[in-house]
Amino acid sequence: MINIFNRKLLCQDSSAESAAKVWAALRQAKIPYTVKTNVAGAAKPSVKMANGGRMGSMASGASLGSSITQGVPQSQFDGGSTNYTYFIYVNKKDYDKAKELCDI
Repeated sequence: MINIFNRKLLCQDSSAESAAKVWAALRQAKIPYTVKTNVAGAAKPSVKMANGGRMGSMASGASLGSSITQGVPQSQFDGGSTNYTYFIYVNKKDYDKAKELCDI
């Protein structure tokens, strides 16, 4: 089992294809590994109210003839680019073998 006390960072990559090649090679060699994904540039979700911040009910929004979602909180993510970084960890005892295997 790999945990924070017995692991070592093998590689850090922002390309999913490159990271997949590394963990495929590790899997084929039966070297245990873990992958941590970090999402950079992603805005935290915010709950925005459709009716200016007041809580209402769907029935009151529908009866007023306005949008059916008025008064219902909607989760929205701010637009923008999202960058992923993949961290691949192996056991400290397997680090040298994994490094040689993956040409790192």
